[in-house]
This record gives sequence, C-alpha cells and structure tokens, in this order.
Amino acid sequence: MSPIPKRLSHIWIGPLNPPLEWMNSWRDKHPDWDYVLYDNAFLQSFPFKNRSLINEYFARGEYAGCADLIRYEVLLKFGGWVAEADSVCLNPVDELLTEDKVYGSYDKIDLDHSWLGISPFFAAAPGNPLIKDLVDRCSAYTPYHLKAPANTVGNRFLQTWLTKERRKQTVLFPSYMFIPWNKNHPGSRYEGPEKVYADQKWGTATGAYNKGESGMLPLGSVEIAQRRKKLLDDLSAPVLEAKPVAKWSGVLKGLKQDMFYRRSEEDLQNVLQQTATEKDGKLQLTGLLKYSNNPRKPLSDASMNAPRHALMADLADQLCDAQKIFISDASYGFATLIALFASPDAQITIASTVLQSENKDKTKTAIETYFAEQFPDRVTLMPKKEVQSRGFRKGKTPFDLLVLNGPNELGMLRGLQYRFASPMRIVLASPDINGSANFVRQHRVNGMYRRSYFHQSYRQRAGAVHHFEVVAPVS
Repeated sequence: MSPIPKRLSHIWIGPLNPPLEWMNSWRDKHPDWDYVLYDNAFLQSFPFKNRSLINEYFARGEYAGCADLIRYEVLLKFGGWVAEADSVCLNPVDELLTEDKVYGSYDKIDLDHSWLGISPFFAAAPGNPLIKDLVDRCSAYTPYHLKAPANTVGNRFLQTWLTKERRKQTVLFPSYMFIPWNKNHPGSRYEGPEKVYADQKWGTATGAYNKGESGMLPLGSVEIAQRRKKLLDDLSAPVLEAKPVAKWSGVLKGLKQDMFYRRSEEDLQNVLQQTATEKDGKLQLTGLLKYSNNPRKPLSDASMNAPRHALMADLADQLCDAQKIFISDASYGFATLIALFASPDAQITIASTVLQSENKDKTKTAIETYFAEQFPDRVTLMPKKEVQSRGFRKGKTPFDLLVLNGPNELGMLRGLQYRFASPMRIVLASPDINGSANFVRQHRVNGMYRRSYFHQSYRQRAGAVHHFEVVAPVS
C-alpha cells in the first residue's frame, strides 16, 4: 500500500475566480479521495515557513511563484496529490503511486533532445525528506533574491536542484502523461499508445483564465483591482507606531543661510553648467529636484518648483540623525549635498557609475567626481555593479539609512542585504507617486516593513517622500 495519502488538492489564489470545470474533473476521477482547496483564506492563515517569499510573489502578481512555494509546504505537511488547476484529469492516478518517493513530471516533449524542465512536484507522503530539503533550500532566499518563478522556485530551478542523488528519490513521468502538448509546440500533441492522465490547458501562458472558459465567471478590471487590493491589505503586516523622533523642521531653510552650504550649491551649479545639455539657451535639469526656470544663476537664488521644494525640505528633515548613509544614485547631487550638511558627521556611500568603463553620462560622472574630490573623508564611491552583485559579506560596516531616488531599486537592495543594520531605515524620495506607494506596499506584504516615520505625497508629478523602517532579510 502506498504511503501517499488519498488527499487530492488544488491551489487557487489571487483575485480571479477558479476554473471549476477543470478542477472538478479531478474530483470526478477520484471519488474515494479526500479533497482540499488551498485558497486565499488558507494563504492568509497557514504558518508557512517561507511566508515572506510567498507574500513577495503575491505582491508582484506572480501567482505561479506563490503556488509553487505553497505546493512544497502543503506536500511536506499533509502529503497527497496536488493537481494543477489548469489541467483536466482524464484517468485516475491511483495506479501510479507505488513507491515512497516524490512524484513529478517533465514539462515538455523532448523534440530536439535539448533542455527539459521539471514541473513542480505532484505528490509525496507527509514529511518526505526530499520535500523538506526543497522547502529548506527555498528558505535560504530573501524577498530580494526572487526572480521569475520558473527560475527561482519552478521548473528551471528544479532541473538544476535535482542532482543525480536527489533524482533517486523521485519518480519523474514522461511529459505526455500529464502535459501531452506544449504551448511552444502546439502541433506536437502526443498521439501514442500510452495512457495519458491529464490534459494541460496552460491557463497562465495562454491567457485562458478569466475568459469564461472552464466555468469561470469573467471579472472586469475594476473588480479584479478591488479584489487584489483587499487581498494585499489582508496579507500586509501591521505597521508599528513610529518611534518618538525629534521634529526637525526647517532644516533646508536653515542650510540656505549657511555660507558653506551656499558656496557648495554654487560649485554644484557650476559642475552642472559645464556638463548639462543645452537647449534653446537653457540648461535641461530634470529629476528629483527640478527648477522651474532652468537657471543659469546660483542655485541659492534660483526659483525652485514649489512642490519639489517641499519634497526636498521634507527629505532634509529625514536625514538629520543618520550616521552611515547609502545613496542609490547621486542623480544631480542635491540629495547628497543636503545629506552632507544636514547630518555633518555622516559618512556617505554613493552607488557610482563613474567606476564603470561603459559609463557615458558626463553629468553624472562630473557630479560623483565632485563629491569624491571635495569631501574625500566623508564620501565613498562604490561601483553599482559591485552593489548589485551581492558581493558583500560579514565584516563590512552596515548602513543605518538608505536613500533611494526611485522605487525601481530592488536590485540595489538585493546587493545591499549583507550590509543592512537590522532594523534599517529607508528614505524613498521619488517623483513617482504610484510607484513609491507600490514599493512601500510590497514591503508591507512581504513582512519586512516594520515602522513608519514619515509619509508625504505631493501633487501628481511632484513626488512623494516615504521614511520607514525595515527588518533586513536574512539569507
């Protein structure tokens, strides 16, 4: 008798309605099996070991990655057979489960004797040691590590993770038994004499979900967005009240009265004038800090775009007490300059493109060089490629404040994880209001967001400042 329990299940998470006709075909072919649906309620309540990774994929809308990670953990805990929601069962699988092994399938027909992926496993007994190793391997990831699901937790990952020794603990069926045709080779459907147990519908890859197929009730985009927002809110970690902090009001205004700060502003302006592109006799200065008249006069006398002035004033207030600051991009240098003077004792590291041979941005090169030469005891340039390569290890001095100029900085954070002081504060100052809000929400969902210090959004295109605390991922 097989040690694998007769426990049939599906995983269906996310805002869409489930493909009930496809899913019910499995129940019809296995009338004497118990049936369980692992749904959104289960997603929210089960104590997953890899909760942060599951939530991260959910926040990204990559539900396949969520489902793969959930599959491994429910197989470890409950065992049984976890069927694909976008497949139709043609024959019962009882006769296949003859050994105490992990069961799976190759995921495409070997037409050209090339690479074969392995579909996320179907079946195992509770507590199977190979599944436990798999769950533990995934737990070595942090949310910042996660790439496309297939490469990190799915079929491509399994192809490399399953070493020769590990494969001895598995039964891998030929693809035709459960995937008799491949989406990339629609004309290659298996027509041989061997028994086929399921027909794969490729719901995600072909866009079959939410089209009224398989008994699904299609949803409009507004309802999908509303459902998704509700699910994300339910998954978001509670935000702790901000620690009592001093209110630093008017820091930027005070700096404007400082002779040395004003002189540095003028120096920075001269650097920009020498390198910036001219158009119709005016400097084209855009980005985090934008002046309304693109001036050719000292920055201290320039007419600043009012909402951006508010953004930079609030940013200055958030930098006062930091001692070890990492700035993701020097941009036009204004945030770096403010950090130097708002926190006079701070050591600042800038993710730099100057040290990369392919850098062709003359303005950015000049700005970074200016800071490195004028403030050699306080400013360090670090190649961006080095940051993004995850090359940092123990023994390095951690940063206590990370300043991001935009929400698309996950690659930077992935590289910095080894230098995090945990907990660590992040200041996100960006002209992208929606992107900034999504960035913050993603950290709340994956569980790294702990405490909010400051949040202010300005009018559209004027940006937002978020100051919050995260717990560093552990790898």
